[in-house]
Amino acid sequence: MRELIAKCCAVAVLCSLGMAQVDAGMLWVSDGNGKLATIDTQTWQVDVKGTMPKVMTDIAMDDDGKLWGTDRENMYRIWQNTAKITDITSGTKDFGNALGVVDGEMISLRPDYMMGINTSTGNISRTLRTDRLTSGDLEQFNGKTYMVSYYTKNNDYTNVLAELDVNTGRVTDIGSFGRKNVYGLAEADGKLYAASENVIYEVNTNNGHLTKLRKISQMEQIWGMTSVPETPVIPEPASAALIGLGIVALLGRRRG
Repeated sequence: MRELIAKCCAVAVLCSLGMAQVDAGMLWVSDGNGKLATIDTQTWQVDVKGTMPKVMTDIAMDDDGKLWGTDRENMYRIWQNTAKITDITSGTKDFGNALGVVDGEMISLRPDYMMGINTSTGNISRTLRTDRLTSGDLEQFNGKTYMVSYYTKNNDYTNVLAELDVNTGRVTDIGSFGRKNVYGLAEADGKLYAASENVIYEVNTNNGHLTKLRKISQMEQIWGMTSVPETPVIPEPASAALIGLGIVALLGRRRG
């Protein structure tokens, strides 16, 4: 009887794992009015969580699913369900205008500098010189760290996609976005997304070209964008069922 129960439990657990859904396409965005929302990139459904009491220049979600934000001067913990914020600032009053998590470390950018942030204490843990201007976001994608930079010429400017080496501070240009006001950058469902005004684009990381995907009418100009941490790939139902059958067969052999 115990062996029969073990067989049934093994198959049930594995099949249920196979039918689980992976939340691989969820973006978090904040706009110039402090509004906080999620965007499902599979359905483009928008869920507005509320309005933060401070306007964030950027937001970032860490590997534990905690949401953080900066308004250039201070660093905040953002409570996702209510849009309430808690100031964690300690020491410095210059956290820059861009946030991103790279290999588990919270990174902030301000003109010419990159900073590591200890979110437990609110302190700057390290500083590197980049000698580059930042337009407001950075994101780790396919093993590389990308940032939005810009150049000013003849009283005008252009946004460019660049690669950042977080160990040395070196910045390498990839290409122009072909438009201004690109403030958001985030990875979801295996793609790199950018936000300009209240429109979401897909980014070509080979040349910086943007492909327009969707206008988000519920938001004003998007300033901050981040994504839910990636979850492990879960076998599809058919695969899980095959694994379960294999375990049952193995249990049967052991019984004999």
